[in-house]
Amino acid sequence: MGIEKVKDDVLEKANKEAEKLIGEGKAEARRIMKEAEKALDKKKEQEASSIEKMKEGMKTRMVSAAELEAKKGMLNARKKALDKVLEKVKAKVKSLPESKRLSHIEKLLERAKKELEIAKVYCAEQDARLVSGYNVKKAEMLGGLMAENSEGNVIVDFSYDSLLEELYRDMMKEISESLFKK
Repeated sequence: MGIEKVKDDVLEKANKEAEKLIGEGKAEARRIMKEAEKALDKKKEQEASSIEKMKEGMKTRMVSAAELEAKKGMLNARKKALDKVLEKVKAKVKSLPESKRLSHIEKLLERAKKELEIAKVYCAEQDARLVSGYNVKKAEMLGGLMAENSEGNVIVDFSYDSLLEELYRDMMKEISESLFKK
């Protein structure tokens, strides 16, 4: 029985050693699984964070685009309103009484004299008889005048058309700046 006993002892030791190795293997497997789960959870969090950042970025871009469109719409509406006002002003200016037109012509001639020696005056047909003392040429304009020197190389434009356009540009610039200020 000595051999039987040795055999049983060896088997028992082998079984114990096997159980120990299996236990250690299972523990190692559990540890690896926990690490893998932690890594997976961390990856999920990173992905969720990344997706959230992408969503926020898209939301911000969409809101900015919508705000820009709203500002463009507002600017276009104001431009249309100013265009209508400009047309009404042009109609009103064109129908100013002769006394008012004469007063304007006199003041504009004084302004022009400060800038050049007037040789020729261009004005609307209805104002031509209001200008005297200069070579008067009829021009297509609402009113006001353009004055030219004798060499013909300098012209000052005080036509109602130009003055109104300048005012219109200034108003559009102000509206644009107020809409798109930071």
